[in-house]
Amino acid sequence: MKSTAQIDVIETYKELFPAVQLSDIFEDSKIFPDCIPLRPAEAIMNDYEKLNDDSNFVLAEFIYQNFSLPKSSRFHPDENTPEEDI
Repeated sequence: MKSTAQIDVIETYKELFPAVQLSDIFEDSKIFPDCIPLRPAEAIMNDYEKLNDDSNFVLAEFIYQNFSLPKSSRFHPDENTPEEDI
């Protein structure tokens, strides 16, 4: 079942969302819905619609220019023993 946030992203970025999800920009399909837009959605979509058909358009660059990526939620354990940390 899709969350409300995912549904909002799908509706807001109608053409962009499937393009990103079907690309190999992110290794996990849950990353793009968690990205934070750096500009209003309407401006992003207007630019996407203008640029998408350009032969020089690079989707990954567009995403990185228009969205802030979520911080990694993966836990990276400290390899030191507790004694070494003290």
